[in-house]
Amino acid sequence: MGVFTGHTINPIREAFLSPSTRGCARLKEALDGKPDQTDNYWRFWHGYQVISRPLLYFFSLRTMRIVVFVCFCVSVFAFYETIRARIGATHAAFALAALLCVSAPVYSSLYLISHTVLWLPAFLGAAWLLRTKYMETQTSNETLMAFFLLLGMATSFLGFMTTPLVMLTIPLLVLYWAGRDRWAESRRPSWRMVTLFCAIWTAGYLGCWAVKWMLVAALSNVDVHREVLSQITLRLSGDRPEMNTTSVLIDSSLMNSFKTSLWEVRYGFVGLLGYLVYSVASAFRAHGRFVATNPFRSMNDALTFGIVFALPLLWIAVVRNHTVVDPWFAPAILYTCFALAFWLVNEALGAQSARCEKAA
Repeated sequence: MGVFTGHTINPIREAFLSPSTRGCARLKEALDGKPDQTDNYWRFWHGYQVISRPLLYFFSLRTMRIVVFVCFCVSVFAFYETIRARIGATHAAFALAALLCVSAPVYSSLYLISHTVLWLPAFLGAAWLLRTKYMETQTSNETLMAFFLLLGMATSFLGFMTTPLVMLTIPLLVLYWAGRDRWAESRRPSWRMVTLFCAIWTAGYLGCWAVKWMLVAALSNVDVHREVLSQITLRLSGDRPEMNTTSVLIDSSLMNSFKTSLWEVRYGFVGLLGYLVYSVASAFRAHGRFVATNPFRSMNDALTFGIVFALPLLWIAVVRNHTVVDPWFAPAILYTCFALAFWLVNEALGAQSARCEKAA
């Protein structure tokens, strides 16, 4: 993206049209002087180039990947250490285990800056939420509303169709974990609050995307309206209306979308199953029989959990073509599902067993 653009294109126009060679073979031909080797990939902002181009000016590609890897590790450490200090070591362990469960799809975020730029603000933003005094005071929600609006806009700008949902679900995960006691005591409609944050994030996400389309329409003669409908249909089902055929010859059905995503994180289910077996065994050891408790304290608690847990699944169900075409990184959005699943098993089985063993 933007590696070869020639010398006759206006830099401002180039920034908005995002010329790309779409592959190493065409890049080599472009470098050899063959004309017309680029296409305009203007449908997204590609804002990660604001970071990658300066880095590539000073560093080699290998060095930049090392820098990206270090930044990712730092953000992960800040996230987990903040969870441990603010919520507890058990929740921090669940967050770490969930990352291991989606290790295969998230691997690209360790060296591709176009992917990691979403995980960094997701982890650091969630850590910031836990370090603010929001959870200890009855302050206004305006700060959080602005926070999620900016997150949605940043997601659209930095990486519109990589793993965008992590910029929403990871902050919501820590809000749910840290806010359970406060929401239960004040009886505030937490599920409505989470729904509002989702709507605000979506408005920022789609609104920032729409601005790019309007700017491109002003700078070029592209039929923006037609292209918008075409791209939305393509991302959802794989069809291109103007071609009356399927652009990408894959099975974009709902079942295949879930099958593909779940297969990519199959080893994570092994870890989750192992923890479930361990928790059941601990419950038997503590009570002499199988005992499970209701992990939710109220209907609001259960609804909030359900919304946060369902968001990645809803994304996989809706954006089916994208999920099936890019299975090597798209299923990483299931990260929060695994974290909540570990927590649910612990609350239903492990937490009470641990309390009984401690009392004994």
